[in-house]
Amino acid sequence: MAGIVAATALNVHFFDFGTATPATGNASAGEAGTDVQFRYLSAQRSNSCDLTPATVRSYPGLSHLQGSCCNAMDMETYQAQVERLRAYREVDAVPSDPYDVPVSLAKLLLAYDDSIRLNPGQQATYDSAMAMTHDKAPCCCKCWRWYAFRGLAKYLIAQKQFGAPEVARVIDLVDGCGGKHEVPGTT
Repeated sequence: MAGIVAATALNVHFFDFGTATPATGNASAGEAGTDVQFRYLSAQRSNSCDLTPATVRSYPGLSHLQGSCCNAMDMETYQAQVERLRAYREVDAVPSDPYDVPVSLAKLLLAYDDSIRLNPGQQATYDSAMAMTHDKAPCCCKCWRWYAFRGLAKYLIAQKQFGAPEVARVIDLVDGCGGKHEVPGTT
């Protein structure tokens, strides 16, 4: 019991009591990476480890999946992720904020996962990229993010010709599990 109380105080998510509801419209409080946006997103719960692709597909396209799914957000890590994601702002499929993903983008990435078939060389690039990521996969668990960011990786390989190191970097930058962790550079 003391562990659950401590985890709650530290904003660690072990259980999800009820279905997460996406934020409607762009209900954010500020610009990505700001203190205001961090405070807002760290209190949001529309992102969770048990959220499935099917559930995300049922959400309205104008809503957002916000907050971390596993651990409390860390301000320094969050700001580094947002800053380094700016290098990919020309790639519409890469979210600008890993803790505020538009449902419309999540649905697009899930569609890429369903529709993009990698040839053997591309699959080798994908496998190599995943071996380089922090989680050794598109996400730490097989939630909606796992499938969506597998779709993102496939898109980056098949459509943008990204190599394994850059795909791994992007996947690590869009990590929305929370917690303090090393954020890869963009060079």
